[in-house]
Amino acid sequence: MVPAASASQLTLVDLICALNTLQTDTVLHLVKEVVKRPPQVRGDEKSPLVDVPVLQFCYAFIQSILGLKLIVSQQHAERLRNKNSQPGEQEGSKRFAEAVGNIAGSSLEQTSWLSRNLEVKAQPQISLEESDDEEDLHADAAAAASAMVSASAPSVYSVQALSLLAEVLASLLDMVYRSDEKEKAVPLISRLLYYVFPYLRNHSAYNAPSFRAGAQLLSSLSGYAYTKRAWKKEVLELFLDPAFFQMDTSCVQ
Repeated sequence: MVPAASASQLTLVDLICALNTLQTDTVLHLVKEVVKRPPQVRGDEKSPLVDVPVLQFCYAFIQSILGLKLIVSQQHAERLRNKNSQPGEQEGSKRFAEAVGNIAGSSLEQTSWLSRNLEVKAQPQISLEESDDEEDLHADAAAAASAMVSASAPSVYSVQALSLLAEVLASLLDMVYRSDEKEKAVPLISRLLYYVFPYLRNHSAYNAPSFRAGAQLLSSLSGYAYTKRAWKKEVLELFLDPAFFQMDTSCVQ
C-alpha cells in the first residue's frame, strides 16, 4: 500500500491545484525534469535525495485532480496523441517507472563484485502497516532519507516503491501502449522485475514486507497476457522452490 500524504504535503498539493495558471501538464513536466536531473546543492555532500519526495508529490497531485480536470487532461492527451506524440508519452512513463524501480531496488546488493546477481540486504524493512501514527512515519522516513549519501545506502522507501509499482504499473502501461504496441513494454517490465525477483526468492522474516509488495506487483502484471514473456521463466522457478510456500497466504492473494 502506498503511504497516505501527510497534512503538510496535502497543503502543498492543494496550493498547486489552486493555481489556475499552472497547468497539469506543466506540473508533470517539471516533475519529470527534477527526477531526470535532480538539482545538486554545492558543498553539501549529505544532501537528501530529491527524487523520492518529488515522486510522492506527483502521486498525491494526480490523486487530488478532480474528475473534470481528468476529463480535460484526457482530451488534451488525445489531441497530443493525434499529433504523433505517443513516443513521448511512452518515454515519460518509462522514465517514471525506472525511477521508482531504482528506489525499489535500493534494498538489494550484489552478491559479489563482478556478479550481476542481487540479494536482499539483511536489514529491517519499513512496512506501512507497522506504524499507526502517520506523522511519526513521515518523520522517521524523512530522517532516514536525510542520512542517505549514496545509492548503496539502505533505503526506507524500497517497500513503498514496490507497492506503488504494484498499484499503478500494469494499468499505466496498458494505457500508454496501444494494443499493437504492447510488446514494446516487455523490455521495461523485464528491467523492473530484475529488482523484484530477489525479494521473492528471499524467505527471511525481515523481507516479508517486500515479499508481499513484490507478489502483488507480479500478480497485477500477470493479468495482462503480453507480460508473460517477462516473468514466466522466473515464476516457474519460484513455484518449484519448496520454500516459496512458507510465507503467509496474503503474499499470493
